[in-house]
Amino acid sequence: TVTDECKNIVDVARMNNISIHAPCYLNNRKYGCCNSCHIIVNNELKYACVTKPENLMVVYINTDELVKKRKTSIELYVNAINNNEILECDCNCDDDESNESCGCGSCTC
Repeated sequence: TVTDECKNIVDVARMNNISIHAPCYLNNRKYGCCNSCHIIVNNELKYACVTKPENLMVVYINTDELVKKRKTSIELYVNAINNNEILECDCNCDDDESNESCGCGSCTC
């Protein structure tokens, strides 16, 4: 059971020794967004860095589709870093009016 409302799927996975590739989240978006923490939750593609755990959630982290998406995202992210570019965030974290639950390193909890 997760009781900390600031935890997202990346955090919860790490607490359980499960790795979800999220270099930008773990580095507080120093180089922009990597968009690589794709997961499938209840048959919907989401980003683990902004998805909060919920009771009875079904989460997949290593399907063929996710591995391909993750590989492409990481290639773009590394390319951007090498070219001194910062990638825009694609995880819709700005949709949260208070921005407190944002997984983009700005959680104020």
